[in-house]
Amino acid sequence: DEAEISARKAIELNPDFEDAYYNLGSILLDLGKLKEAEISALKAIELNPNFAGAYYTMGAALQRQKKLQKAIETYKKALSIKPDYAEVHNNMGYALSEQGKLKEAISSYEKAVSIKHDYPEAYNNMGIVLQTQKKLQKAIETYEKALSVKPDYAEVHNNMGIAFSDQGQLKEAIASCEKAVSIKPDYAEAFNNMGIV
Repeated sequence: DEAEISARKAIELNPDFEDAYYNLGSILLDLGKLKEAEISALKAIELNPNFAGAYYTMGAALQRQKKLQKAIETYKKALSIKPDYAEVHNNMGYALSEQGKLKEAISSYEKAVSIKHDYPEAYNNMGIVLQTQKKLQKAIETYEKALSVKPDYAEVHNNMGIAFSDQGQLKEAIASCEKAVSIKPDYAEAFNNMGIV
């Protein structure tokens, strides 16, 4: 909230300060004020049409409002300005997977991790899509890449547990879910998955 106040003060002092609109948009996105985040990012873009970060923030705000096609178009604009923007490739993958375009989603995640090799969120997201495609061994290998970067990533341990369970490897499934709840003791989904296994 204090960061939002500071960003708004910067805009008040300099109404043409594109970075302040971008920062405000990012803060509003974190606060879940999605429509306001979208408007603030758009203002930054109006001031600087080549502001890739503002397109990223706007795309994320649109995506979280389930305006998936509009989000994808916004991400494409960001990538036309900055093709090696790993976070945009990751978010694009997520939006495509939400549209059921799994092959395209994998392609976006692969691009993200080729740019940023130590990107556990992109590996996790890719693993989820591979799991959806029933490519369980490949999903597990992808989760292992995420954990090699971030060993305490509870969600990855949980997802890996589900993949092991789907493969019939129940001992490994339980161990993965136990690891998830040891990292995050209030992780209801992991407890639930352990019970199902």
